[in-house]
Amino acid sequence: MLRHKQQLADQILGPTAAGETLLTEMSDEQLLDVLALDVRSALAG
Repeated sequence: MLRHKQQLADQILGPTAAGETLLTEMSDEQLLDVLALDVRSALAG
């Protein structure tokens, strides 16, 4: 699950080091997509 979240964050923000500064520029929807919990994945792991 953590790898999936990292991949999603990298897709939205770009590489981790460069993407951190962009969090404040995200829309509410984009931020929720990054932080959303996938219950099935959480229970499976």
